[in-house]
Amino acid sequence: MAYTLLDHATDALVEVRADGMHSALEDAAYAAIDIMLDRERVSSAEIRRVSVESDTIHDMLYGWLEEIIYQTVTEGFAVRVVKAAYLHEAGRHTVRAQLEGELLDVRRHRFKVEIKAPTYHEMSISQNGCTAMRFLMDL
Repeated sequence: MAYTLLDHATDALVEVRADGMHSALEDAAYAAIDIMLDRERVSSAEIRRVSVESDTIHDMLYGWLEEIIYQTVTEGFAVRVVKAAYLHEAGRHTVRAQLEGELLDVRRHRFKVEIKAPTYHEMSISQNGCTAMRFLMDL
């Protein structure tokens, strides 16, 4: 696990450290998923492909986290494995990912809490030798 849940009074504050942006995006997704459910109980029965694109890296991270929440809460898709690719071309930041999982079963997957949304509050991203992210999830 390459993410840490930091102390926060009411929400989930997450810090991610990874070798590169694609790994950081994967770990950010795993943090969001693990907040909501028990990923170890999910099987890789289905594959979904998703893509998020934005003008800024912060908007891309926000959209990426929002997509993971959308897949889980709205689409009812429990994710076990995330394989992400990051592209930065012509001023656009894009994450393309393959999500492996199955339909959400709240009992079997031990659904814990619904994340309402990621927030920009306390969001930071740095790429100095490694990629570090910090973001807050509104529970």
